[in-house]
Amino acid sequence: QIAYEINYQGNPWICTDDKGTFFIVYEDGPSSSLGPFSLFAYRYDYNGNRIGNRIPIALASETVDHIFPAVSYNPKSERYFITWNDGDVSVDPTNRDSYDGNIWGKILNKTGALVKNNYIIEPGTSFIRSVSVPYFDTMFFIAYDGTIQGNQDIYGRMVAADGAIMTSRQELSDGSSQNVDWNDIAVGAGRIFVTWEDERDLLSQYADVFQYVWRSGQPYGSLNVTAVFGSEKELVTTAQLMSVVIEPELFREWRRFCFLGTVPSGTVLLFDIMDQNGSIILKGDVQNNQNISDITESAVRLRATFTRTSACMTPVLDKWNISALVGKDIYPPSTEITLSPAQPNGNNSWYVTAVTVNFTVVDVDSDPENITTYYDINGFGVQIYNPDDPPVISSERPDNAIEYWSNDSVNEELPHHLLEGIKIDLTAPMITLYKPSYIIPAGTALINGTVTEYISGSGVDQVKISINGETSYHTVFNGESKVWFEWSFTADLGETYDIYVEAWDKAGNKMEERRTVVCPDKGLYSPGYIYWFDYPKIGPVSLLVNRNLAIAVHNTSLYVVVPSVTNEAVSMEFVATQLYRENKFVFSDTNLSDGCSASLQVPVGVYAIHAYAYDASHNQLTEYTVITKMFILLVK
Repeated sequence: QIAYEINYQGNPWICTDDKGTFFIVYEDGPSSSLGPFSLFAYRYDYNGNRIGNRIPIALASETVDHIFPAVSYNPKSERYFITWNDGDVSVDPTNRDSYDGNIWGKILNKTGALVKNNYIIEPGTSFIRSVSVPYFDTMFFIAYDGTIQGNQDIYGRMVAADGAIMTSRQELSDGSSQNVDWNDIAVGAGRIFVTWEDERDLLSQYADVFQYVWRSGQPYGSLNVTAVFGSEKELVTTAQLMSVVIEPELFREWRRFCFLGTVPSGTVLLFDIMDQNGSIILKGDVQNNQNISDITESAVRLRATFTRTSACMTPVLDKWNISALVGKDIYPPSTEITLSPAQPNGNNSWYVTAVTVNFTVVDVDSDPENITTYYDINGFGVQIYNPDDPPVISSERPDNAIEYWSNDSVNEELPHHLLEGIKIDLTAPMITLYKPSYIIPAGTALINGTVTEYISGSGVDQVKISINGETSYHTVFNGESKVWFEWSFTADLGETYDIYVEAWDKAGNKMEERRTVVCPDKGLYSPGYIYWFDYPKIGPVSLLVNRNLAIAVHNTSLYVVVPSVTNEAVSMEFVATQLYRENKFVFSDTNLSDGCSASLQVPVGVYAIHAYAYDASHNQLTEYTVITKMFILLVK
């Protein structure tokens, strides 16, 4: 799972650099239809392991949504180019105008560090869905659709590696388009292949896919651009500046690179850290205030490369420097771990909540900012500890473990610490109550079912059954993952029973299941009796007993029930057969979760009433006799 935060996440876009590092950008909002939508990104290595923390791209407000993100990577400049558009979806999510807005861009380097912050590439209120590709060596080409002066078309621009907009807006479609959407581009052999959906064919009810192939003859990146003003002149577009050798005494670690300068649009100022001979690049494309502690050589040079496309704009470098940590470092750091909760907050040494981990590091001869703490949870990969975003152990298992140690860039803490046996069970067991049904007959009633615990959980501890508030069954188990429980009681006609089942696991998580069960006398009929409206039944009457006959006089309908039904049944058909005339009247109950019953509306006559149970495929399972012979009169 890439993004697991609480909000909706959608419309992901992914690209990769030339080392197999993947960059995923996506929308994030509390509502999938109304937003407001922000943009975030993650980096992953080629093994699917997350690199670093979530990267904020663009944050929404109540009236601005950032939507339809796209990203591409240029291996020459080692830059990511993220593009998107803004709108206010909450105005009307069904109207395209709510999604239209400006086209935005953002430039990050290969590590995800900021090069150029959010800026508008194409201003307006009618642009949507952008996509970009690397083009012209270190640059990018972006395409997007929008409406200008009533015409809806596909447009494009060229953007430099530092985010500078290099060209004017170029129309990429042919001007005859209608309702264009979902554009995409690719490059090859110096050409730009543009495709899009187009509804220009008014005789068709569907959109068609159109394409154009473009090429640019503009000499971007040329080292020898010339112009003639009476006589030929040479235009210098590139220059380099190299520092002297920088070699501090008692060197321990390089810290940061900084510079102060001016870089106008259309120009580039690139910095590299070289070896002491100035021939090998130790770290390329170094950004202002970037950490350079991964350089191990103690003697370096700084190199600046100035690039421009015309003489009217030139980058200027006022000053540059690098900082280093110097002095002696003898002792390794010492790391202490703290868990929250500090002790297991469940039973039998189990945690019933996730465990947050924090570290405290002591080093007598190193600055705190020079110490890095590492950890590895359950062998899933080494991570760098961030006190603002501490690690959380949440795997439901009895054997969670965390390995941890610190490093002050000179001495590593050995051996590594290992804390094992962290038992976590966050989930209560599940109760499945099979019996009794909601309507039961008089006599012995059975209560049974299962309690299931996840295999990685703590196991079932105990099950208790209460009937009308009085405990009838209480059994302790040995931590099995699934147990069967069963109990019986005597049900009396006309009574209601509260069946309450409680289950605990060994960690102390509790689940409850409650069912109200009725043993009705309404809807049940016996030969020899007269059922006069809702009054108590009359009888037995000898004449009726001898004839195996019952009489029922009711208003509107006759209510009948089947108190006990097979577990496989999902529906029931009640068939009232009018004796002597052989007329049949059928009534159905398709929801047996609350018992099996029906209200019969039949003409006056003598009936035999039967019920038939069916499974989910409508195969007949069982036949039930409700009454063999009854005279029915319904007063309407």
